[in-house]
Amino acid sequence: MDPSASTRDAAIDAATEAAEAQCESRLPFVEIDPENPDMPLSVWSVTESGDHDADGARGIVYADVLIRRSKLLGSLMGRSALMAVLTEIVEKGNAGPIERGFLFRIIAVAMAGTQN
Repeated sequence: MDPSASTRDAAIDAATEAAEAQCESRLPFVEIDPENPDMPLSVWSVTESGDHDADGARGIVYADVLIRRSKLLGSLMGRSALMAVLTEIVEKGNAGPIERGFLFRIIAVAMAGTQN
């Protein structure tokens, strides 16, 4: 087994655990306005750790979390949530490893959906 694959798997496992724990109440990448907890300041507020593999894995996990949440919300709300995040990523420009991981997973799910 490729040693970098096991490092990647460990990073994905750690990112999944952290994101799922945070997801009990909110999406882990959404920044909430402290003065108005019902309003987000940003729907894509992420900070890189400096560990490229872990950050990429976190992006993948964030996509999975948003996909799961979107399915729970239903088609209109789910699409709106995904569109808001994608719009903010595009507006930010200069995609880092978190964004690349997120986009990789969204594209993979979209491509898998076209196979049916």
